[in-house]
Amino acid sequence: MGLFGIKSKNELIDDLGKEIEENYNSYLDDAKDVNKKIDFNIRDYNDQIPIINTIRNNEFGPQIDILYKFLKEFGDIGTEISPFDFVTEKTRVNHHNDMGKSQDRDKNGAYTEFGDSIAAGVAATGLSGTATTIAFGAVASPAIVLLPFVAPLAIGGVLKAFSNDKEKKSQILELTKQKENNELAYKKDLDSRKFYIKTMKEGLSIAEIYRVNLKSISRSINETVIPELGLVKSFLLAEDVKNKIISNEELDFPKAESILLYKDTPYHKHYVFVQNAFLFYKTIVEFYSKPILTTLLEDHKITKVERKTFDKSIESINKQLGELKNNSILNEEDINESERSS
Repeated sequence: MGLFGIKSKNELIDDLGKEIEENYNSYLDDAKDVNKKIDFNIRDYNDQIPIINTIRNNEFGPQIDILYKFLKEFGDIGTEISPFDFVTEKTRVNHHNDMGKSQDRDKNGAYTEFGDSIAAGVAATGLSGTATTIAFGAVASPAIVLLPFVAPLAIGGVLKAFSNDKEKKSQILELTKQKENNELAYKKDLDSRKFYIKTMKEGLSIAEIYRVNLKSISRSINETVIPELGLVKSFLLAEDVKNKIISNEELDFPKAESILLYKDTPYHKHYVFVQNAFLFYKTIVEFYSKPILTTLLEDHKITKVERKTFDKSIESINKQLGELKNNSILNEEDINESERSS
């Protein structure tokens, strides 16, 4: 029976050629299906970006500017920062462009486009310098390029003409190894593409949290922080007027006293609110002055550490928001009014 079974060597060569071609065609079909899913997730992600940038520029940015001007009246807040003048989130480009462009050839050797997702074509090595070869493009996800492989159409008729039995055995072994290498490369590439789908889904999840948080911060600054700071400012001005009357000083334009004077006094809550507002401002400016989403997806992946850092930052901001509301006198009055009405 021999090493290669009952089939002739020419038959084995034909079978290997067909398997190589079938595997490649199957791989292309799978890659196209995965690419469609990537496109779908990128589209959903990209739909969020214009919304986020609009909120940053039209809602969040102006509220940050108002907050800065209020805080400046209570102390040194540093140089005015408007993070929305110089940074914006970017949409993800279509993954075909991300992964490179090339062409592959049809069965007749003519060039055909395989979307734009096939990376630079890699020429297959010749068969002992005698067999005709065809260069196939290698489908690739970011940083992945497939191994070159011998096109099956380059095999059949040529090897059958070989009369040297030893040479045929060598070519069969070579083709078998090439088939196995191709299969491993296909799996690696498809796994990489599927991982990219997971990355874009996580990117979408982060984008949605990001958008909701921007809205929440903008609303809280407008409805809670600014009115409370206005109340504190009015209190400080009233205290200045009161002190001047008591001291028989001339009543000119009132000047707000330093909020530090009211630390550990019956008005300590005003001091705490202003202090928390300063910390809140610095935290959100530091966090949102960078293109968070664009940076996270720069390397086509989001690590566990990066996701954990993002979640901790959002948690910290929301915690500070909660503390501001808890120390708001106006918020207490709203609660008391609601209780009296119920």
